[in-house]
Amino acid sequence: MARNSLPLLCLVCTGFLVASMLLIGNVDAQNSDDKALIIVSSYNGTNQFELDKAIDLYDYLIDRGLQKEDIQFLCTGTLAIRDGDPTTSNIVNGFEWLAEDATTNSDVFIYVSDHTHAISSDPFYRFSDGNIYSSDIEDWLDDISYSTLNYITLGDHSGLIGSDLTDTDRTVISSMGSAQSVSIDAFDIARGLADTEADTDNDGIVSFEEAFYSEENLITGQDPVIW
Repeated sequence: MARNSLPLLCLVCTGFLVASMLLIGNVDAQNSDDKALIIVSSYNGTNQFELDKAIDLYDYLIDRGLQKEDIQFLCTGTLAIRDGDPTTSNIVNGFEWLAEDATTNSDVFIYVSDHTHAISSDPFYRFSDGNIYSSDIEDWLDDISYSTLNYITLGDHSGLIGSDLTDTDRTVISSMGSAQSVSIDAFDIARGLADTEADTDNDGIVSFEEAFYSEENLITGQDPVIW
């Protein structure tokens, strides 16, 4: 070997090692334990506006680093990202999947859009084949392991359900108050997450809490709530 080849070989090996370490770091930065359950109710038919908002959240989570298998998306239709209809049995299975697959390292995201929920006294979601009460959801959440949990509930009187799901280690967001009902639910958490000006702590990441306040300042006619 030529005398000047050894330093060159060492340089190449060093570069390869650094590149490998960077690749490993990038993989670690995308936590494969993170999970999401997205549900769009089809009671009285699927609302396209609500479906579009849910798809935007799905795209955000994919950009964040989650894989298709890390997300269960329940809606009607023929979307390629769809994992099944929003039936009560599929929803129960979705929460059981979170309880089985999420870990104490997981960031867990749960999003439920029930755009026709108009009951002002009983905290439940309406689906095409039945209802699911907030007390059931609360029990299922207690069975899930996680590092952080963001729960977003949309629809008329959604604050009624949100208030039942609060805990010290969760961020719970409802698109409106417990006594409110609107024809179009303008709250869009994905839009808030995309608002770079919402990053009030300047850490380069818009949190769900920061996205909430962005939306709260933007929309009128309804009063989102965060716990």
